[in-house]
Amino acid sequence: MTESCKKMLLASIYETYETFWADTFFACRKGCASCCTQSVTITTIEGNNILEYLEEYDVIREDDLAGRLAAATPSLPACTTNQFAGSFLDGKVPEAGAEEWSLAPCIFLAGNCCTIYPARPFACRCFASTAPCGPEGAALLPTAVISLNTAVMQIIEHLDQGGCWGNMIEVLKSLAGLKPTGGGAGPGHKKSKLYISQENPGFLIPPEDEAVVVKYLNTLYMKETAGRTFAEWLH
Repeated sequence: MTESCKKMLLASIYETYETFWADTFFACRKGCASCCTQSVTITTIEGNNILEYLEEYDVIREDDLAGRLAAATPSLPACTTNQFAGSFLDGKVPEAGAEEWSLAPCIFLAGNCCTIYPARPFACRCFASTAPCGPEGAALLPTAVISLNTAVMQIIEHLDQGGCWGNMIEVLKSLAGLKPTGGGAGPGHKKSKLYISQENPGFLIPPEDEAVVVKYLNTLYMKETAGRTFAEWLH
């Protein structure tokens, strides 16, 4: 599958997701940046979207971006979403993360607003709360939203098979040809801070959330893009 096809399908995922929750109340508003931290994970497709947006709209100079990436203190996830799902489906306990989440502000924030909002990755689009979080508070979400978010992340990773997956800072460093945190090797290497995007091994859907997740998946899979349904592109 070409990169342009992947980008097109990612846009379909975003559009379907936004429409799906259009009538649901979320407390998130412009200027609320409690969840905008350096703990966001992305794929190659999403990273390329960000870099293309930065270049097209001249949001940040190249040297400024390199400086922000170098100064960042990202959290480092222990495995990809599909690796995590695969472990559970195989009856294994997934490895715990080596580090806690980094609560440092996202490098793309300016005045508590996102400077790459149209190109923000899915992890940012799906992180929401039904009540105001506040600086010390926690997000409140129905379990069905969390289950659906996980399923969508699995689909995006599946689209990006063979690409790199990891913290947004590390993926952008890799795509921009910058030195990774700790000087690790490429994606998949034991010293790397990045992983290789994996095929979807199956969804993790609790029975009580199945109706919501299946409804979204059916809507997405039947969505036509460039003469084919999403399901046909996916398989």
